[in-house]
Amino acid sequence: MKKITVEICTGTTCHVMGSEAIMEIRNMLSERYKESVEIKATSCLGFCRERQAGEAPFVKVNGRIVPEASLLKVTQMIDEIERGN
Repeated sequence: MKKITVEICTGTTCHVMGSEAIMEIRNMLSERYKESVEIKATSCLGFCRERQAGEAPFVKVNGRIVPEASLLKVTQMIDEIERGN
């Protein structure tokens, strides 16, 4: 099975807007995702400069941008990808 990659922006704006809390997803993922999800902290993704991309914090899940990211939104995106959506 191909891994799902979660890239959490840790640039200044995303950090201030709560990306640090999203890093907790490592501890919150259910056991079934522990082997199939790779969590990475990444430097600024640059989306905060593009208003059309939404608001910080930003996370990329398999290349899909999650604006105003939260633990719930990121977990929902992982679930969608796991279901094949």
